[in-house]
Order: sequence, then structure tokens, then C-alpha cells
Amino acid sequence: LAHLGLENGHAARDLRELRDLLEAWRDARRTAWQTTIKVVTTAAYRPGSRPRCPAPAWSG
Repeated sequence: LAHLGLENGHAARDLRELRDLLEAWRDARRTAWQTTIKVVTTAAYRPGSRPRCPAPAWSG
């Protein structure tokens, strides 16, 4: 702990802050992925957003 600078009386608080920071990072990352998936799936099913395929050459 001394090598990390956590040997003093504030070590418990510092570790708690690090854990909170890590948890916040994980929450932000999860929210970013959820938002990305929602945007992509919403865009895929939005009326008029699908690319139109050209008519086959034999269709006249």
C-alpha cells in the first residue's frame, strides 16, 4: 500500500473513491452501449429509412 501512496489514514477513503469511480465508469460505458443500440435499432425500423432496392431488370 505504501508503494501506491495508500499507507496513511486516508487509505480506506481513497480506495472507496477509486471503487466509486470504477463503478461510475462502468455505468457510463453500459449507458453508452445501450444508447448506441437503441439509436441503431430505432433508425433501422424507422419508416422510410430503409434503402430501396432497384427494380429487377426483367420487371419491364
